Amino acid sequence: MTDTGSQLRAAREAQGLTLEQVFKATRIKVSFLEAIEANQFQALPGPVQARGFVRSYANFLGLDGEQLASALDADKSAKSDVRPMPVAPTPIVTQPPAAGSTCPSVSATRSPVSSARSRAK
Repeated sequence: MTDTGSQLRAAREAQGLTLEQVFKATRIKVSFLEAIEANQFQALPGPVQARGFVRSYANFLGLDGEQLASALDADKSAKSDVRPMPVAPTPIVTQPPAAGSTCPSVSATRSPVSSARSRAK
């Protein structure tokens, strides 16, 4: 089986279409179409856009866009060298209260607004 870009290029050439004609019909930039046909999906804005462009391009050519987009996902997962960054938990550090001090309760403290209201009465 040939790769996604080769399938799309072969279908386009079989129909006698230029990249400019495909651009006019699909509104996918010629530079993006060239990248897709060269299987340089990293040159596209992102993986979601790459999948959408492949689907639209394939559907325009009369191919199964969803199948080619899915094949793109399968190819990426097999070749991907991108690994998620490990996330280390960050401990929450608080200072213990000083000896003999107490923490005021939330209900005992008044906001400046409530203090001003009580003085106005």
